[in-house]
Amino acid sequence: MSDHTTTPVLETAAAEFAAATADPPYLFDLGPVEGRKTVDEVQSGEIDKPQVDEEWITVSGGPTGSVRARIARPAPPGPCPSSSTSTAPAGCSATPTPTTAWSASSPPA
Repeated sequence: MSDHTTTPVLETAAAEFAAATADPPYLFDLGPVEGRKTVDEVQSGEIDKPQVDEEWITVSGGPTGSVRARIARPAPPGPCPSSSTSTAPAGCSATPTPTTAWSASSPPA
């Protein structure tokens, strides 16, 4: 058995959060109402969100007749056309059709 231990390496914000929550009262000690309030406060800060290209579609079927779904893809790194086309400039993805999906790096055969 080894006698050495490992110290976890955390990002600064994670290390600060771990230190701030290391002592009582712990979340499970607060009860449902105060616990939810505490979680809401912890999660209320601003966060960086990457840009995405999103599309909402409706899929037929299921017990209700149709289901709405959101397709989110990482936004291209540079300026790309916003309209759907069958070809896309290098680095841009074409909007997939229901039967095909391809990107500029792997065009259809």
